[in-house]
Amino acid sequence: MGEGCMTLLEIQERLRESIDSSFPGAFWVTAEISSLSTRANNHCYIDLVQTDGGRVVASARAIVWANRWWSLSAFFQSETGSSLQPGLSVLVQVKVGYSPVYGLSFVINDIDPQYTLGDQEAQKRKTIERLENEGRMDRQKELCVSDLPRRLAVISSETGAGYGDFMKHLSENARGFTFATELFPAMMQGGRCPESVAEAIAAVEASGRTFDAVVLMRGGGANMDLACFDAYEMCAAIADCSLPVLSAVGHERDHHVCDMVACRNYKTPTALADAIIAAITAEDDRIADYTVRLKLAFKGKLALMEGGLARMMDRIGSSSKRLVAVNQARLDLLETRIRAADPRAIISRGYALALDGSGRVVRNASALHGGDSMSLMFADGTVRAKVDYVELKS
Repeated sequence: MGEGCMTLLEIQERLRESIDSSFPGAFWVTAEISSLSTRANNHCYIDLVQTDGGRVVASARAIVWANRWWSLSAFFQSETGSSLQPGLSVLVQVKVGYSPVYGLSFVINDIDPQYTLGDQEAQKRKTIERLENEGRMDRQKELCVSDLPRRLAVISSETGAGYGDFMKHLSENARGFTFATELFPAMMQGGRCPESVAEAIAAVEASGRTFDAVVLMRGGGANMDLACFDAYEMCAAIADCSLPVLSAVGHERDHHVCDMVACRNYKTPTALADAIIAAITAEDDRIADYTVRLKLAFKGKLALMEGGLARMMDRIGSSSKRLVAVNQARLDLLETRIRAADPRAIISRGYALALDGSGRVVRNASALHGGDSMSLMFADGTVRAKVDYVELKS
């Protein structure tokens, strides 16, 4: 072996000695979990990373031995309500070791759940501040939800309990209202959730179909499982949506940034279904009320018209009777006059009607001459005569 040469083992031993002297005991490290897997031997292997502006600047492989993994993971879940999973920021206590065969190793002995909860809260506040600075926080509040929200674009997981409860509640409404719903599936948990929801909103906008609202829903879950609904990417997509977004994420106690930025938010998916049904019911009641009021108004108007018509008929009847009586009196007077002027009436009083030979009435003696034929009409008959002579008054 040449002078100055070292064996691989010698180098590895020096590295081990250097690491052991530099990191003699356990210490706390902040990092993000990029992947996590449990093997058949119950050891848990975790990839830890540090990022800067979305770029990974450091990474390390860590292990939690089986005899520690069960208690550590159970403790984390009891404190946060969620399991350890990729995407979480964690504060872990590690012991750095080096093996000439296996290389550098991080052995995790403990974890601080409060750090993860605090980091999630800090990220939530950061998202809110950014949305406010960009003027996005109240953008959805300027949109109006239809009085009849029947056509709904639903963003949820097809197998999610919240989606199932929503659809069941909506379809089994007491009045039998029908709704047109279309599911745009998205991931409702994990690191891909914000991006998946944003893509679903974009798909709704690009569909070319008409919707009254976009409905975003997820059933209850652990706080950490629902932390993705505080992510900026999802909330910005909600704020920028041209349709009103109605959110219902988690339990009644939960309130996420997606709820704050949405047009309206509801405690649970079933509460959202109730609100939609209530809106349709209120409109249905208004229509029914208008129908009743129109019927009453029509009946009232008809009664007024019938009363007016009856009064008019009474007036017409009275006027007609008076007119008939006047005309009857006129007719009677006319008849009396006609009868009085009837030659037969005059003749009946002892007079005679003189007619010439042609049957014309002779009004003057000068109209006759000696030898003319004439007739004298009496009440009981007619006398034919011939004029002997005519004596005129001097």
